[in-house]
Amino acid sequence: MHVGRLVGRLAGLPRHPRAPAANPGRGESVEALWDDLRGLACQLQLAALEARNAGEGLVPVVLCSAVVGALMIIAWLGVAVAMAPWLIES
Repeated sequence: MHVGRLVGRLAGLPRHPRAPAANPGRGESVEALWDDLRGLACQLQLAALEARNAGEGLVPVVLCSAVVGALMIIAWLGVAVAMAPWLIES
């Protein structure tokens, strides 16, 4: 779901929950439950979008870390190979 549509849907929700009636009827209880479930569904959708966005941002970091690690290993091996003749002569 597109983020703009989700924000638009969230904007339509009431900002403050209704004050509970002293003796709510079944219709009011069902309506309040439906509003709560709709709000929970929107929160879960928002959490899923945030998790996907975080995952998309994490992939380049992991790939760059793997490349840097490989380059460090190659540099270490290069130094070891370059020092081998000096160590053998000593």
